[in-house]
Amino acid sequence: MFRTLFSSVLACVPVLLHAQPVSEPAVKAVIHSVNIWSGEGRFHGEDTVPHLTMHMLFQCTAPWKIASVHLGKTRLDLCDSLGSRPPGVQLLHQASVTERWIVSPLRPWLSVEGRDWTPGRDARWVEVRGTAAVTVSSMDRDSEVVSVPLEKGARVPVVLEKAALNSGKEEDVHTELTVTNWGFSIPGQKDSVWVELSLVLPDGSGARELELVDQDNPEEKNNHSLLPGNFRNGKSAWAAFFVLQRPEDNRLNFRIRYASRLKEAEVPVSFRIGMAGMVLPAGRPGKTVK
Repeated sequence: MFRTLFSSVLACVPVLLHAQPVSEPAVKAVIHSVNIWSGEGRFHGEDTVPHLTMHMLFQCTAPWKIASVHLGKTRLDLCDSLGSRPPGVQLLHQASVTERWIVSPLRPWLSVEGRDWTPGRDARWVEVRGTAAVTVSSMDRDSEVVSVPLEKGARVPVVLEKAALNSGKEEDVHTELTVTNWGFSIPGQKDSVWVELSLVLPDGSGARELELVDQDNPEEKNNHSLLPGNFRNGKSAWAAFFVLQRPEDNRLNFRIRYASRLKEAEVPVSFRIGMAGMVLPAGRPGKTVK
């Protein structure tokens, strides 16, 4: 009798055993700052050229996270109130490796740069308008552990399963983890080293972080963010920077965490910035991916 009663109770609540579906993400662009360079002076030892750079970041609803900005599909235009436009607009990931130090954003950023151009002297505002292609993800995956020698230029193959979208379908990415450079952290001491590593992913794919795996102490975590940098030929280089004790066998073991369960969103962008700051919230709410 007890078994019959228990089975009857379970039969009444099957819906509670199913996971709730993930809600559709809503993505929006948020302006961060604008830099205007007059072209007078030098920066990092080089002559500067006139240009305007507008920085923005992207946000989306939980449990979704921004994976990457798809630079190849993003179309943005710059102009000022006089109708003047730059001869060309360059899109950049706002994260890069400068010598040995990584400039790390708090959220995924995008920089829109108008080269050889600044707003006219009598301009009242400058505007960016268009559509940004953004990839979002609802899940992170870990790669297998790969071992790479501590040698400049050393690389090992790695497969990231379901790390890219092709015509709306997820597919695997075959790439390589590369030791871009390394050196001693403290002059004269050879037990502490810094290491810069990178991997190349298709435009629109997103890496999260690189985990240094200690085979003797697997519970100890040493993770650093992978940040997007150079974009070329439809691919972006992602980089991470570590300071660590030099291993006795001169080999390092890493695991890559990356974005998966991907969706693409077309995000409307429309911001107008006055010469003294934001003057018109021209954008509309973020678009829900369907």
